[in-house]
Amino acid sequence: MLRKSLTKKPSKNAVLDTITVVVVLFAFGLMSMFGWSIWGELEDDLRPELTSTAANDSLNVISNRYTATLDSLFIFVFIGIWITSLVASFMIDTHPIFFAVSLILLLFILVASIYIGNSYEEIMEDSDFSSLPSSFPSTHFILSHFLIVSIGVGTSIMVVLYGKLRT
Repeated sequence: MLRKSLTKKPSKNAVLDTITVVVVLFAFGLMSMFGWSIWGELEDDLRPELTSTAANDSLNVISNRYTATLDSLFIFVFIGIWITSLVASFMIDTHPIFFAVSLILLLFILVASIYIGNSYEEIMEDSDFSSLPSSFPSTHFILSHFLIVSIGVGTSIMVVLYGKLRT
């Protein structure tokens, strides 16, 4: 009994992997953009209070590197989660009959990604955040094309999960 539980494979599927990718991307992208917006307001209050050149140099480093670093990190996280999901999907033995169920559930995820993409667009249309997309071009591209990205991620995970040759 113990031996069976140790050798049992994880029970992931294409739907859960796609949900993970969608949620992590949306949350990470918005947090980085909101962090930059908060930093812009905070920096204006901090600069007059700091008198040392070292502190001002630190503020300059943060201001100069924040957007490029987090935009690149967003792409790194996106590709990393996608590759991890593909590898995990390849390692699981599944029966092809579950493809139909996964396809139906994937359609629900795609509908949810439409709403997520639209909510992102509405947030970025707000006057307080309208300048953020130009500071985060890669993040903005992926989040504004969220449905297409979700279709690509979900389809590729399903192809890897159900397209293996069974031996």
